[in-house]
Amino acid sequence: MNEVASQYVEYHAKGHFPFGNLTFIHHDMFSGSCKEITTIAAAVELLVLSYDIFDDLEDKDNDEPPWMKDDEKALNIATGFIFAALSGIQSIKVCKRDEIIKKYCKHALIAINGQHVDLTNNVDNESNYIEIMKQKSGTLTALACILGVLAAGQDKDISLIEDYATNIGIAAQIRNDLKDVLRLDRKSDLINRKKTLATLYLLEHPDPMFNFIREYYQGILSKQELLSNRKFIESTLKESGVILYSNAMIKMYQNQAIEAVNQIKAEEKFKILLSSYI
Repeated sequence: MNEVASQYVEYHAKGHFPFGNLTFIHHDMFSGSCKEITTIAAAVELLVLSYDIFDDLEDKDNDEPPWMKDDEKALNIATGFIFAALSGIQSIKVCKRDEIIKKYCKHALIAINGQHVDLTNNVDNESNYIEIMKQKSGTLTALACILGVLAAGQDKDISLIEDYATNIGIAAQIRNDLKDVLRLDRKSDLINRKKTLATLYLLEHPDPMFNFIREYYQGILSKQELLSNRKFIESTLKESGVILYSNAMIKMYQNQAIEAVNQIKAEEKFKILLSSYI
């Protein structure tokens, strides 16, 4: 089991958003000297990995990750990661240990709730979707940042940090959603009838040209019928304005994050470093 778990961790480390790095950055930004910061950053990464595993097992639209080869084993390992992360955090000896544990548990529950609501695919407007993404993605990004601050023995600017971290997470999620609506393979949000910011834009498009998308989501049009003319779908998506709309939303949340980062009383080098993750 340990060997399989190690394979999961190695796969996760390749090309994945480095949440743990945000923990290190915020620890150093507040002049931290916590010897166990690596344990805390690792706990954040394990929590994120566990949620990625749950997400893939629920969606069943990506066969590439090693955890998709054995659902039951993957479920056990993902659950184990959550408790391993909590155990690691409970073992640390820093002045704000109790607060770190509380934040970990609180944010973990919020994120899993967001993941559950997202799975129901019951979102029907932009504001509802953004709220779900705040819980599902923004909360984990915020946790990574906040634990770094607390590990440094500080608790100032927590609200501001949570604000920009949440916006970083939302922007990243919208970027992923745009990518997944433009593809027409197994991971396509359109083919899988998922409700995301991008697909909601298409479903609400006033042009009758987009009726075929509404009919597909209503079950009137079959998958085979939908994909009978791929070139038409590809050109329609490009002309729909969904790329421009999504990029505008991404930029808005990025700008909000940058504005909040600039309000933090910290050395400029850390602000520049943080901006590279936005």
